[in-house]
Amino acid sequence: MSLPFTTLRSWIGAVAVALVAALAAAAVVHWRRARFRRRALKELRALESEYRHSGQQAALLAGISQLLRRTAMHIAPHQPVAGLYGMAWLLFLDEAGGTDRFSRGPGRILLSGPYQPEPGHDVEALVRLVEQWLRTVQVQR
Repeated sequence: MSLPFTTLRSWIGAVAVALVAALAAAAVVHWRRARFRRRALKELRALESEYRHSGQQAALLAGISQLLRRTAMHIAPHQPVAGLYGMAWLLFLDEAGGTDRFSRGPGRILLSGPYQPEPGHDVEALVRLVEQWLRTVQVQR
């Protein structure tokens, strides 16, 4: 038994509308999930701009440390991230970001840098590392 042409045409239209609706819903979900990333990157840019204006490395490092901590608590809500410190904290950042540059690279500044008046470290490399981490880290479910 064959369907009349108008019935077939209305089914194709219904499928097309359903497909467009599904794509729109997926786009909204993606946009909402990435909201934390956009906000974190904006805050990192503001911290970097303030550093360029003031030249205070300790303030930049403290701000980056706080930004990473807030972001980590967002991406890993079921892990005790807030209590991590020292090398355990850097290893968490490495694991979450799929890197080893926090524990073995410029991220090591975070161990003592925020607590020194003017640490004199390569903060540019740290800013690039944090930017890369923020762009690639995924929310853990």
